[in-house]
Amino acid sequence: MQAQQPLWSRIRYKLREPFAEFVGVFILVLFGDGSVAQVILSNRKNGDYQSINWGWG
Repeated sequence: MQAQQPLWSRIRYKLREPFAEFVGVFILVLFGDGSVAQVILSNRKNGDYQSINWGWG
């Protein structure tokens, strides 16, 4: 008979993939929003529509 794993180990095992997906998408959205903010807040002096496309791409 095996000993039961601690609760946190079971939670971490089951939620590892969703957490990784969340972090990955968060980073991609952060870069995309950052490129939009750069263009808008600088009144298009530090980029243009093309910069936004590259930021999201």
